[in-house]
Amino acid sequence: VLDERHTGLVFDRHFDVPMMEEGDRAVLQFVVTGHGWAKTEDHCGEFCHSIYKLDFNKGKKFNVVLWRDDCKDNPWGPNEEGTWDYARNGWCPGSVEPGLFMDVTEAVREGQNELQVDMQVQNEMTKKY
Repeated sequence: VLDERHTGLVFDRHFDVPMMEEGDRAVLQFVVTGHGWAKTEDHCGEFCHSIYKLDFNKGKKFNVVLWRDDCKDNPWGPNEEGTWDYARNGWCPGSVEPGLFMDVTEAVREGQNELQVDMQVQNEMTKKY
């Protein structure tokens, strides 16, 4: 959870990767929800358009955008009431979200690794991150 800021470090984790044999792959499952925004400047939860910046071992970087603008395609259709048709960050009401599966084999190494996840949130007024 971000604490009283617009952007910044979400987390910094160390993890071990066992010895990999030829043909083995390392896959990251990355899932985002609208929870944990109470202490941010934006308080926009799942309605914030965000870029997640993943940095493995202070070297290999990935930018991840999980924006969903297809929430209006809810299987309940026009009979659904509420905000179900609004675009969201990472999920839509009524959907099952497995997240994003990323092949990070080239980003990790055998033994100790580090993953930092930073976040940039789009300003609703300026449309800049």
